[in-house]
Amino acid sequence: MEGKDDRRKRIQRLKKIILGTIAAAIVIPVVISICLLIRVISLNNTIQELEKRIAQCLKAAVDDNEAAGLSVLVRKDGGEVAFAIAGDAQKDKQPLRRDHMFRLFSQSKPITAAAVVLLAERGIIDLMDPVSKFLPGFRGQQVITPEGLVPAMRDATVLDMLGMTA
Repeated sequence: MEGKDDRRKRIQRLKKIILGTIAAAIVIPVVISICLLIRVISLNNTIQELEKRIAQCLKAAVDDNEAAGLSVLVRKDGGEVAFAIAGDAQKDKQPLRRDHMFRLFSQSKPITAAAVVLLAERGIIDLMDPVSKFLPGFRGQQVITPEGLVPAMRDATVLDMLGMTA
């Protein structure tokens, strides 16, 4: 039987993957910045320290040409906790504003991943469950090798699907 600490670690790992997935859907190279944000939030910093650390992280990504501009808003319990912005709007080189509009594409993965995190936190699903438990079409998975098709060494798990590694 899995302990609470193991489950908590898996959920924390999933949160990092999901935030990375969301960042990839918005600005692919900024995954590192978003992962840093997770660490920053978990340090129980004051709001000023949190905003300063986020701003440093965003500025570093802009300075390294990972993105033209970035904006992060952290909300908790319906209220704003922190806001940081760095860089320019890509097309017109105007500084980003708090109300700047961003065009987003393909948000189904991050939304689905966020729903899975909620289900895992509530104990409804286990991240290590095989996908075939929920989607019978995934039973009997096979992989291609130089010798041809062979059975997979293990079933793809829910966590594999969220990390885009299955």
